[in-house]
Amino acid sequence: MSEGRALLRLVPAGERKSLENVAEETRRSSRWRAHFSDFRDPYLHLTPEQYAAIAERNGLRVLRIHTEAKAWNFQSRSAFFAFCSVGFVEWTRRLPEAERPEFINDVLDRYQAVTPDCRSEENTFKFYQMDISLGAADPK
Repeated sequence: MSEGRALLRLVPAGERKSLENVAEETRRSSRWRAHFSDFRDPYLHLTPEQYAAIAERNGLRVLRIHTEAKAWNFQSRSAFFAFCSVGFVEWTRRLPEAERPEFINDVLDRYQAVTPDCRSEENTFKFYQMDISLGAADPK
């Protein structure tokens, strides 16, 4: 009988549009779509309920799920840009090097249009963080 447990920390889907969703919308725009003809979104963001259902279908027992809204304020566009230049590698590696900054700025412009609740949050990355505790399923 296995008594193993796992704690996973994931970024689930939620009400707020994610930075990755905005990157996906940007890459589908007429300006960028030619570079992404066979591209697939590199991130999977399911709802907490979907993650729980997958765990249970795979023989795990959900012990606890906790989801919280988080925000990282980078304080400047250049710091937020630096963060995105690392996080967007799967997108930007398909672009000519000279166009990569333009793509990131396009994403950030679009993101700033949908996320800040006030002007001081224009360089804030908002996301959901979910901790899901799993255990071995009860033996039958």
